[in-house]
Amino acid sequence: MIVIVSAKGSKVFLFASHGAAKNSDHVKNAVEYAVNLTNGAQISGIFTCQGEINPKVLEKIKQKAEPPVWIKDADAAVGHPDENDFKDLINIINKL
Repeated sequence: MIVIVSAKGSKVFLFASHGAAKNSDHVKNAVEYAVNLTNGAQISGIFTCQGEINPKVLEKIKQKAEPPVWIKDADAAVGHPDENDFKDLINIINKL
């Protein structure tokens, strides 16, 4: 889910966790989409990381006739966000 409330000229920090691989086309497209929803706000920073998907939800998604493209990355999301993800986030925030 993407929720962005901004006014032109405001500052926005985008944060997302997802089952897809961090540098996948799926995530890049989602970030681009989110940026386009900011109504011209100034993007202060962007942070994304994999996030573990509830196993019950994951099983339902795997049963779909056409599972989403990111499903192949979901197993690697187990245990995320992890300590390294949080360190990456802290580094980005400190640079702000």
